[in-house]
Amino acid sequence: RCALAAVLFGATTPLAAELADDLGALRLAGLLHLGAALVVAPAVLWARAVRSLTGPRRDARGPASPPSRPRHRARNAGPLAVVVVTGGLVAPVLLAAGLARTSSATAALLLTLELAATTALASILFREPVARRVTAGATLVGLAGAALVWSAPLPWVGALLVVASCGCRAVDDCAAALLDGVGPRQVALARGLLAGAVNLAAGLVVAGVPAAGPALAALAVGAAGYGVSIGLWLGATRELGPDRAAPVLAAAPFVGAAVAWGVFAEPVTTAQLALGPVVALGVALAVAPVRRPAPARTGFDPASPAFSADVLGPEDLVAWGRGDAPVDREDPAAARGTDAGDDEEVGVGAGRDTDAGVHGYLDEYDDLFDEGLVPLRRSG
Repeated sequence: RCALAAVLFGATTPLAAELADDLGALRLAGLLHLGAALVVAPAVLWARAVRSLTGPRRDARGPASPPSRPRHRARNAGPLAVVVVTGGLVAPVLLAAGLARTSSATAALLLTLELAATTALASILFREPVARRVTAGATLVGLAGAALVWSAPLPWVGALLVVASCGCRAVDDCAAALLDGVGPRQVALARGLLAGAVNLAAGLVVAGVPAAGPALAALAVGAAGYGVSIGLWLGATRELGPDRAAPVLAAAPFVGAAVAWGVFAEPVTTAQLALGPVVALGVALAVAPVRRPAPARTGFDPASPAFSADVLGPEDLVAWGRGDAPVDREDPAAARGTDAGDDEEVGVGAGRDTDAGVHGYLDEYDDLFDEGLVPLRRSG
């Protein structure tokens, strides 16, 4: 599903470039986002209906989430307005205008500049710590993007418009990260209904009513590339996790370039061949999953295969029937050759021979596990 989302999202760029001349920037941008809104609207409305019938969503780890409050909605109003204006009104128009004036393969590769711009804004505006690997990848993407603009035909208007759209999308990404309780489908619906309608209305005033064929094609491209792809990506992210899904979706610009070369027979330039691998390397460095070392196993991790040997000790294993020596189950202390006072010296054995059972710690852990308070594999 994640790969299919990347294909649909990536193919949107060359497909929209084919429609740019017939529709113009305003009408094309409006129809693309209106098509996405038509796809995501049923899922958003269904989720809202389910919440209204079942009440607040309950989390297995805590109480029910409180309902939305006016103050909560007011806190989202500013970021949502930025998302609608930059990501829905301005960025699509700039991209559509750029697609009409430059190669769609070059435009697809330039769209990776959104990653570099988002990383820079997150670091400068929000003081987010950025790993050196991510910084190096974003720098490579930025340098390769600058070289692609330099290689574009003069006066570089189309390429610069695509770069400007990437900057607007970076602002949109940072503002969307500030939204609390608003999912990607809801953002796409807001962009489509508000920004898409405004752009389409402006386009109709400026250029008139478009032909039915290109208009329906633009709606279909927006529905698949900006609507269906969101649902596929969300479903894949729930199973794979964001770290594994992000590298797959990051291949979307390269899918767009491949579609432009293979399907629409755009000529492949030397700059695209030379800088494409550089862009791919930068994206790979920036979005590759972080490999964290496994946490050190402690003696108090019941999920560890060596738990008994680490915590209980060899004398306890013999006493409780897990060793090789014969055991007197009626008197574990006698089997160890100790008395009750030895528990204080051993330390780990203290308090086990109580009413809670011989396996005192294990019984306590089982109670917590039954209540869902201790994850099986992260109990250390």
